[in-house]
Amino acid sequence: MPKKTEFFKSRFKNCDAKKVEDSGTTKGIDSLEDCTGIKDRIATLTRALTEREKELNCIYSISKLTADKDISLEDVLEKTVNIIPSAWQYPEVTAARIILPEQEIKTPNFKETEWKESSDIVSQGRQIGTLEVCYLGKMPDSDEGPFLKEAREFINQIAEQLGLVIEHKKEMEALRQSQRELAIHNRIAQIFLTVPDDEMYGEVLAVILEAMQSKYGVFGYLDEDGALVVPSMTRHIWDKCRVAQKNIVFPRETWGNSTWPRAIRQKTTIYTNEPSKLVPEGHIPILRHISMPIVYREEAIGLLQVANKETDYDEHDIRSLQVISEHIATILDARLKRAIQEKQRRKAEVNLRNHQEQLAELVRQWTTQLQESEAKYRNLFNNAQVGLFRFRIADGKLLECNDLYARLIGYDSREECLASHNASEHYVAPNVRSKMLRELQENGEVRNFEAQVRQRRGSIIWVSDTARIYPREGYIEGAVSDITERKKLQEKLIASERLATMGQFSGSMAHELRNSLATISSSAYYLKSKLTGGDEKIQTHLERIKSSVDGTTSIIQSLLNLTRMKEPALAKLDLREIASGVTGSDVIPSTVRLVRNFPEQAVEINADREQLRMAFRNIVDNAVQAMEGKGTLTATVRNMPDGKAEVSFTDTGTGIPKENLEKIFEPLFSTKAKGIGFGLSIAKMVIDKHSGTIEAQSELGKGATLIIRLPGNLNK
Repeated sequence: MPKKTEFFKSRFKNCDAKKVEDSGTTKGIDSLEDCTGIKDRIATLTRALTEREKELNCIYSISKLTADKDISLEDVLEKTVNIIPSAWQYPEVTAARIILPEQEIKTPNFKETEWKESSDIVSQGRQIGTLEVCYLGKMPDSDEGPFLKEAREFINQIAEQLGLVIEHKKEMEALRQSQRELAIHNRIAQIFLTVPDDEMYGEVLAVILEAMQSKYGVFGYLDEDGALVVPSMTRHIWDKCRVAQKNIVFPRETWGNSTWPRAIRQKTTIYTNEPSKLVPEGHIPILRHISMPIVYREEAIGLLQVANKETDYDEHDIRSLQVISEHIATILDARLKRAIQEKQRRKAEVNLRNHQEQLAELVRQWTTQLQESEAKYRNLFNNAQVGLFRFRIADGKLLECNDLYARLIGYDSREECLASHNASEHYVAPNVRSKMLRELQENGEVRNFEAQVRQRRGSIIWVSDTARIYPREGYIEGAVSDITERKKLQEKLIASERLATMGQFSGSMAHELRNSLATISSSAYYLKSKLTGGDEKIQTHLERIKSSVDGTTSIIQSLLNLTRMKEPALAKLDLREIASGVTGSDVIPSTVRLVRNFPEQAVEINADREQLRMAFRNIVDNAVQAMEGKGTLTATVRNMPDGKAEVSFTDTGTGIPKENLEKIFEPLFSTKAKGIGFGLSIAKMVIDKHSGTIEAQSELGKGATLIIRLPGNLNK
């Protein structure tokens, strides 16, 4: 009984619940007057309970609406405003209205009267609207005019719930819009990365038109002279346009004052839903369109234009195209700068070749005039922007060089270089000097002769030589440039293109190959089950089929791993546990002796467990194959003094030739009879994504060691 009393006291404050409670105790009913009072109070409680039941039914109905993920916000508000009157004391004369910015939802009978209750609709601490409930006529006075006190709390509850619903629905719509925009961005980024320039603009425009539900459009860029170049026109509307002179390059002085030139000049979006009157004769009719400049760092670098949507363009369309434009701006700017840099690079290479040729000629002239102009010659020689040299033909002795050449070869001074350096020890490959001499003797000169040379302290760089031979004088003169960075960029580009090609191939072929392999595997299994006890050769061949299918499936998975590697999901791990797992008895054959050098304390790192396991497993498998299943595998884990963690795997196999040490991590490189060379490529990719390093050390006949260094746990 006390719990019921507290409930009635909290919800029905106008009722004397204590007397009701006492009337049911041993005190009894002393008089008819007491009985009549109890009946009146019960009637009051019953009416209050009925009102609360109506409120609960209203709240429940609104909750059901908001729980429906597929219903739109407009439908929720429309149905809510029609549900609200049923919860009020006089529903037949009750009207409701929800007021939001630029939107008003109300019951059909709504009119504003003096008998009104209202509550602010609040979202994220900010008022975004108002909920109003009106009686259409004068009703008996109650707690607050014609309204009960409970009506105030109830309308506040509904307003609060509406605020949450509006916030949630808007967040869901924003999420869906973000997902749509992300899908469009990914498609556009993929086109930029994989499609050549002459096709890229048309491909990107097709995606934009699909997203904007537009029939026509253009996508162009501003070149170095400020002209608008629109390659997309040749693919999209070229054959439909009847303009006499079809151009895709529009110099700035010819632009005129139509919408797209104004959009570029003003760096602002211009749109209209009226037919354009400024199109040239023969042009496709433009019924409605948007002209939007592509702006990067406050500079217009291109143009997006879409036209002839079936319905009018609105602010939502403008925002959607703006998001696409901002995404394109960064990629387009990088692509345009790359094109400019490539053009400048070619020009610089031509200038460099001319400069090298001029310098080589000057060297000869300066040598013959050395006695007359030693000071002038030395100044020009030492301040040249390339390394200058003179070698004796007979034995490769360095006879002369400038300071830049000495630094390029790794010496601290020109004098030290002249005293120690020799051309016969200059090149990494022993036959390169012979090849260069042969070309010099046949042609009298070499230009841009590229080779790897070893610096004084053992480092290897790429150089480009331009030189002339003087047989009568017995020497070679020339100029040399360091092209190591250019070579590295070329190698990265080749590796990137190779991975992109394999990614496209793997994505398109993996599904079909797996289906075919699954069919072969299931057929072999069926035949094996049906042919038990039969010819032993048949069983052997069926086992070979299964083994081949498993091997091919593994290759496909390796290819997918290599081309679709995700960013690592980092977690705090113990490097000992990962290394222990990949060297377990289920991985290492019994014929291989395993040695583990693990410290007693944990070696903590932040890493992705599954990715590291895959990388280490590939390294261990490679080591076991190198030993042909027999030998010793040593796994060592340790904390490094610089805070990094190190794990190494050493095998006693045949070793790796020195010339292959830099190649073993390249995709498709393999010296084994079996396998196609993905294992170590995947391992290197995983280590790179973890900001680590991997290197191979080997000596033929004495096995190989792969050393992996990873950043330690920064949070320990």
